Amino acid sequence: MPPNGQQRSMLNEFMQITGVSERNAMKILKSAGWKLESACDSFFQGNGTPAQAKEKESLTKLFESYRTSNDDADMVGVDGTMKYFGDDLGINLEGVEFLIPCEIIQVPSIGEMTKDGFVEGWKNLGLDTLPKQKSYISKAKDSLSTDVDLFKRVYKHTFVCAREKGQKALSLELASVYWELLFNSPGRAWKTGSTDWIKLWLEFLGQNWKKSVNKDLWNQTYQFHAKTVEDESLSFWTEDSAWPSVIDEFVAWVKKNRGDSEEVGETMETD
Repeated sequence: MPPNGQQRSMLNEFMQITGVSERNAMKILKSAGWKLESACDSFFQGNGTPAQAKEKESLTKLFESYRTSNDDADMVGVDGTMKYFGDDLGINLEGVEFLIPCEIIQVPSIGEMTKDGFVEGWKNLGLDTLPKQKSYISKAKDSLSTDVDLFKRVYKHTFVCAREKGQKALSLELASVYWELLFNSPGRAWKTGSTDWIKLWLEFLGQNWKKSVNKDLWNQTYQFHAKTVEDESLSFWTEDSAWPSVIDEFVAWVKKNRGDSEEVGETMETD
């Protein structure tokens, strides 16, 4: 069966990145389940090839160009990092697209990048120049709302890099900022036909939650979001479900505020 429109676009991009023939590109992409990043990982997984050695050298030089005299040997600080992201990649530092390269190069915290993360992250994708990286980020931004695997990777790493140094959790204020970025377009909008979930979630937390957001709550919020997108009636939720207590409280709050039939019935009986 010939590739569809989306697959054809992916096929062309993979051939441009790797330089392989269409036949080989088709074979590799099929083996990777038509996931571009996985296909690139598979193609570039060999070590010591001349092409990879050249890419590593190019990426090392690019990384070094952002280091200042105040930076450690294998680290770029805030000045160089912001120059790379803002000036050279042309990324909106307040937009969700900023989080895409943060995940690719595994930044340890906002305003820092490591040599290993930078070189290996881009080498694995075969993107050793700024134009290639800019092009990839632009396409990834457009795919955030539909590529579940991409969004999930970006979402999970956001918790890692958004934390203050030495902290194991995010403040509610910071978590809310990133949730609003991630769960609205061009991210993966957390909305269904009749419910603006991200608006309700942030409203509920602002009124009822005063604690920080740990890794478990961050990840469980993603899982809860995925469930509600599939079933806005919340029929998947039961009192025996293993959700964090704050999500249980949120479910009760939502049902009460939107007047679900069960809640309405209980209210009428009480009256």
